[in-house]
Amino acid sequence: MKALEDMTNLERAYHLAKLFPHSLMELTTFIGKEIELFKSNRELVYNAWTEDIITVSFWYQVMGNIERVLSKNDSKLCRYARRFSDQLFDGYDAFFSINALIHYTEKEECGRKLAFAIHLLFGEQKLVQILKPESCTHQSSNTGNFKPKNQKK
Repeated sequence: MKALEDMTNLERAYHLAKLFPHSLMELTTFIGKEIELFKSNRELVYNAWTEDIITVSFWYQVMGNIERVLSKNDSKLCRYARRFSDQLFDGYDAFFSINALIHYTEKEECGRKLAFAIHLLFGEQKLVQILKPESCTHQSSNTGNFKPKNQKK
């Protein structure tokens, strides 16, 4: 196995999938929920976006790529570690998937060991912060205002 700092996002995602094969369904489901959250709050996201590294349009383009992958490969992503990593963590698409995984670690349903592994492999800092409350809508989550990571409340 390579040293952690020498691994690509594909390799990190593959190791996560191999370590937690029974969690792939919940991870892909949560990534889908993140897509719905961003889609249902599109205007708010566009108005609040201040991230300098990537544009909000690019974020939505990457999110669209992930959405297509989820719809085409639904059950295969949950059964095959290589498919999970290759389809969701390749190139720029990894931005959205990693952000979603890190957000998932904040949820009660994410086990301690899984959260630790995600943080170890991908870090703890999200590219885009999703803070609690007021103006966002999401059917099954307490998430709220979208703010880039360096913006204050």
